[in-house]
Amino acid sequence: MDLVPFIKAGSETHFNQAYLDHHESLYFFITGLTRNGFLAEEVVQQTFIRCWTRRQQLSDEHSLPEQLFRMARTILIDELRKENTRQKHLYLAGQPEDGLTSEPSLPEGLLRKDLEQALSSLPASRRRIFRMSRLQGYSHKEIAGILSLSPKTVENQIGKTLRQLRQFLSFFC
Repeated sequence: MDLVPFIKAGSETHFNQAYLDHHESLYFFITGLTRNGFLAEEVVQQTFIRCWTRRQQLSDEHSLPEQLFRMARTILIDELRKENTRQKHLYLAGQPEDGLTSEPSLPEGLLRKDLEQALSSLPASRRRIFRMSRLQGYSHKEIAGILSLSPKTVENQIGKTLRQLRQFLSFFC
């Protein structure tokens, strides 16, 4: 039985049935890709939330499982990108990833020293903008207000800094 028309019509009973029918298979699909049960459960929950909140946009041409798996894959990619960005910011801020130790290993310590040296080679204004954004957590709009710049200028300066740091880091990776 195709549940898409019923879910699009707002039937909570049919949506609950879809959840019961597909939760486990989605969970094992994501777990198989990530080997992370917590992330898999989070992605599955977000998938069903998105399915319900965007039920009017469900396609009548594709089966519900096909649409659910597509949503789950997209959400997984988004979550992995967010985690990757978070890890990069933690690294650039000099915070340990696991939160257990603040003592870096020797190569990482050397890399941080070199990274600080790369930051110090930047023009003072660009360095200040970058530190405010990545280390102090200010938004582009806040930085623009503090430094009397346009938000686009702040964005451009951060982009230039990141490109320069990527070039620098490519020597080590």
